[in-house]
Amino acid sequence: AGEALRQLAQRLDHSEAWLLIQHMHLILAELFVQQASDDTGDLNDAIPGGLDFMVSRGVDSSQSLSDMIGMCAEQLLQEMVLRLGRASGERERGVLLLALNLLIPVGLQAGTLEDGPVSCSALGVGSALNSAGLVGTNAQLQAYIDANFHMIVQFLRDRLTSPTRSLADKREALHGLAQVLYIMRGGELSHSWWGETVATLKVVLQQRRLQSQALGVLDQFVRLLDPELLARGLTPLFLMALPCLSEHAAQVVPILEALVVEPHEAGNVSEALARALSELVFVPDHPALRRVKATLSSSYSSTS
Repeated sequence: AGEALRQLAQRLDHSEAWLLIQHMHLILAELFVQQASDDTGDLNDAIPGGLDFMVSRGVDSSQSLSDMIGMCAEQLLQEMVLRLGRASGERERGVLLLALNLLIPVGLQAGTLEDGPVSCSALGVGSALNSAGLVGTNAQLQAYIDANFHMIVQFLRDRLTSPTRSLADKREALHGLAQVLYIMRGGELSHSWWGETVATLKVVLQQRRLQSQALGVLDQFVRLLDPELLARGLTPLFLMALPCLSEHAAQVVPILEALVVEPHEAGNVSEALARALSELVFVPDHPALRRVKATLSSSYSSTS
């Protein structure tokens, strides 16, 4: 690695330290993922070794681990979301969630470093780093994602709408959004989540090759909404999914039933949601929508 870095720095006419600093978010992401991949639950050599290597190549030795994370926090979080977008199974996702849970208290979370610079010891040497509380979603991770959701979704939307991005890049970004929604299961979504997510999915649903995947994300999103947000967004959400009915009925019908039938069957219909349901007068006559139409006609057609 050292020789490759030296040659690259020579060709680009930059110092090795400059190259490392410019790509700090990629380096730190890899170091923390390597740590999170260690099944022993102990601090391994990945992070200390990586820091030593960077210092040996000219990176300022007075920079703490938290300083390094802080200088690229936004890019680092974006990189972790993209890695989540590339994750192909529970094991890989668990590793990435653990890496995020380790990164947040060490340097990503602004305002938590009350005791000064944080070193590798902040990761919990001698303790179980891969404990159940860190390998999945938790309140700390949800709070951090919620606080940075606008930045995350704008980053993903830019990739999804870019004319120069490949289909694979866009699928990765869309899966990244799905993983972010997975993290928020059991948490509370603010009103900004509704607007940003809907704006993103509206654009993606217009791209035919991404429709099926986008409908999967929409289904996931709908099931996270509380009754208030569901009432507020019922008509736009319904109209987003409905045009895809002819080509993707197997995905669209569960979304529409989650909006209309399931709240009714669960007895979880607020006054606001009942009013919104009564305004759904444009449901087409389609065999697959029998339960949706029956629920609307029997329970909400006369709601005022």
